[in-house]
Amino acid sequence: MRLFVASLGRFRSKGRLLALGTFLLPTMLLLFTTVRSIPLAFLCLVGVGVALFLCFTMATTLVQTLAEDAFRGRVMGVYSFTFFGFIRSEDCWRAPLAEQIGADRTVALGRRRRPPRRRDAPDRLPEAPTDP
Repeated sequence: MRLFVASLGRFRSKGRLLALGTFLLPTMLLLFTTVRSIPLAFLCLVGVGVALFLCFTMATTLVQTLAEDAFRGRVMGVYSFTFFGFIRSEDCWRAPLAEQIGADRTVALGRRRRPPRRRDAPDRLPEAPTDP
């Protein structure tokens, strides 16, 4: 993905690509939470990965290109500290919540409404077998 962004050069619509990535990421995550087929779930995860790399790469590229040369190092330091610091803070509440209500519902909580569920879909995925 980084090679793709580097090949764009002075492409003027990098903000639109960032907006596309920020739209695709939650959309693919919500689609992933509703899919019950393994091959479709894998395709959704590929879409999540592409959207995630698009968001990360475009955000970093825009911050670096918009910051003045004298402040670029400081700006990138603050950006990296806040961005990667807050990503890990989500795990503090998501892991216990996923144990209580299920991983699919926890991922879907990024939206205000719950995604529509099929009537024949189980409330939770079956538990993985444990070794004796």
